[in-house]
Amino acid sequence: MITTRSPCTYPAMGNHEDDPEAFGKAFPHLPNEQAPGYGRTAYSFDDGNARFITLNTDHEDEDGNYVISLTSRRARG
Repeated sequence: MITTRSPCTYPAMGNHEDDPEAFGKAFPHLPNEQAPGYGRTAYSFDDGNARFITLNTDHEDEDGNYVISLTSRRARG
């Protein structure tokens, strides 16, 4: 059965955004620091029995390598 819900928008930082702080300020309703060091650019949430995960793939570590850190227990389930 499909039920009608009000629409929601959950933005993801893309390859044209280059300022994670500005992104976080533009979307203060997003979860913060679910993955340490990512601010509001990587987060997850559950809706019913579905888990939605948004990643920032342009995040660099201290050595300049692009990494995806899934240290959040919530993201891993």
